Amino acid sequence: MLAMQARSLAVTDPTGALALLASIDLDAVPAAVRALIRQICTYANFRSGDREGMIGGLNDLIGDPTTPQSLRQIAAAQLMMLKASSGHVPMRSAVETLASMAREQVANGQHYFGGISYHNALACALAQGDYVRAVEFGRLSLSAFGATGAYNFEAQSTRAGLYVGLMELGVVNGATSEMEAVLASDREADADAYADIASVRAIIGDTDDAMRLLADARRRLVDGWTDLAAPASVAWAEALVLLATGQAVSAVALLEALPESTAYVPGHASVQALRVAVASFMADLPECGLRADQALDVARAQGAWAYEARALILKAATRERREGLRVALTEGDKRGALVLTEMADVVGRSLYLLDPLPVEVIGSIQKWPDRWLPVLRRTLEGSHKANARAAASLLAQYGVASDAPRLAAYDRTNRKHLKGIRFARDLAERVSDHLHIRDLGRVEYRIGDRIVRISDTRRKASALLAYLVTRPGHTATREQVLDDIWPDSDPQAAANSLHQTLYFLRRDIDPWYDDESSASYVLHEGEMLWLSGTLVFPESWAFDSAAASALLPSATLKDQIDVLAMYRGRFAPDFEYEEWSLAWRDRLHAAYLALAKATFKRLVSGDRHEEAVRLCQVALATDPDALDIEQALIWAYCSLGSDSAASKQYAHFAHAHQSELGVDPPSLTSLRGLPLDDL
Repeated sequence: MLAMQARSLAVTDPTGALALLASIDLDAVPAAVRALIRQICTYANFRSGDREGMIGGLNDLIGDPTTPQSLRQIAAAQLMMLKASSGHVPMRSAVETLASMAREQVANGQHYFGGISYHNALACALAQGDYVRAVEFGRLSLSAFGATGAYNFEAQSTRAGLYVGLMELGVVNGATSEMEAVLASDREADADAYADIASVRAIIGDTDDAMRLLADARRRLVDGWTDLAAPASVAWAEALVLLATGQAVSAVALLEALPESTAYVPGHASVQALRVAVASFMADLPECGLRADQALDVARAQGAWAYEARALILKAATRERREGLRVALTEGDKRGALVLTEMADVVGRSLYLLDPLPVEVIGSIQKWPDRWLPVLRRTLEGSHKANARAAASLLAQYGVASDAPRLAAYDRTNRKHLKGIRFARDLAERVSDHLHIRDLGRVEYRIGDRIVRISDTRRKASALLAYLVTRPGHTATREQVLDDIWPDSDPQAAANSLHQTLYFLRRDIDPWYDDESSASYVLHEGEMLWLSGTLVFPESWAFDSAAASALLPSATLKDQIDVLAMYRGRFAPDFEYEEWSLAWRDRLHAAYLALAKATFKRLVSGDRHEEAVRLCQVALATDPDALDIEQALIWAYCSLGSDSAASKQYAHFAHAHQSELGVDPPSLTSLRGLPLDDL
């Protein structure tokens, strides 16, 4: 009875459990009870973090010939876990032994112990770097726990291990489900479950989430939801957060203060050696090279492939071996999806060795920007010039809008050496909102969530924008602009007006425009002005291209109808009387009418007369003077037998025909009898 009370108490009050068990005379109880009490004592020492007490209890269990075989087997497995943490047992051996024992325990109906053994096999497989088997063991562990019919708080740590394994396999959605299952539970779980998840969150750059999880983990340490493994797991997660936020010196101090007595996690020695070495490298400590060698040696001795891959990257970086680093990164990416992100700080300090950058690193940057961008920003601000330039180039390619000011500052400081390269401008071109110009009908333009109406701008600024839309290639010489927009001004006054107009136009588009760091929607270099082909999208350009395609034999009727719907009205009526607008406006309108007529004929050929009538009505609303469209409408009314509608429409047509052409129109009878192809 006391033993079972102590077992329950050991979860959160192991000291109380040990005190309760100390009152039992082991010599006065049967052998099976004595073994059970020792097993509970061992568990209480594990929960309290007493490594030596745990080892002593395990040896007592193993050394007592009266200990039942099942408990002796469990004790041997726990002793092996301790040895696996410090490097005395290779991971492969530990994995196979634990998996075999778990299968036997489940087969014998010992589901709880089977769940624990599968969980331990999961932990060893993670350290080994065999993530497929780790996930397999995690699933089997949860199944075994489920078969007990009771809640087992250890299952939360198993789910955390599954989260790590799935993330290393790149199965982000599945991993997220496991994480959410841990965090959504209203049941308590050990601190290590939260710490293990926090480590991965830090590795992928979500340091805010990692810190929240660490706060939960620390609370659980205080509340007694801890064991021998938890302090190290929490310290490692904290160190990863410190490294991810550029606090390498603090990370070194934290890791060096971690006592050896906390070693229980499989691969503990490899994890500790690697993270101390990485922090030392980032802190510029002279012993970082030696520590990198030690980390590699320990990982190899333990058979911890996961950490060997990381240590190889670190060693190549400390030795400044270009090809070695490239190979280590490529091979490391094959080992696990988190290898490169965990080593991002090391890569950031070694960019000068990586030209061109391995595709694996580029892929990692694109997938985990929250991890890499802070690294690149710190590298940009560092003293290593080649590294800083490489970081500037990467920020221009993968950074966000808030990186523009820091890149602009870098461009200014290094203008002489950049030879015309402007990283801030390159970034701005990539991340800035597109400028969508609605120029079929009244002109307005949209940038992101902003809508700018022409009435809210200076007329000349909008005129310059519309003017460039009309030019071949959307480009004009400076002289053409001056002659067409300021025809009555002398050259000097026109030139001054152009500069002022450009100033206002750029700020109409982007109120926070800066010459060095803002995107160039309207460019002016030398004697040329043009609109950016990657940022500016006038709807008249889109219609012109789409209309040409819609008139090709390969175009479908739906294509033609969709393109007609794009035409909201004539080009920029705000500038209807400007000579420079006439040719482009007429071209677009002619394309619209030609497409309307071609579409009309296809609708009629398909016996879709009502749609043909509606098409003509819409076209005439856009251009009441389009006599050929009106003639087609009259013909369609006649085909439908709508003689009254045909007569009324013909009366309007006849008057317009006489007024515009000065000749008598064809008769209604002759129009009715026209073949479709003659319309």
